[in-house]
Amino acid sequence: MSDQSDRRATKVRLELRLDPPVAEQLQELAAEEQRTVSAVAQRLLVGGMTAEVKEEQQS
Repeated sequence: MSDQSDRRATKVRLELRLDPPVAEQLQELAAEEQRTVSAVAQRLLVGGMTAEVKEEQQS
């Protein structure tokens, strides 16, 4: 395992196109807790990537 001091923070910009109710819920979470938003965004991203891979495999 590498030492944590070797890691660098990476700034990532993520643009999500969400249905209005989902976008509103995410904005409310952002106001309450940034870590929660990060976890939700990560799940959405991984879910989207998984769907893309499945689509490619079916082609």
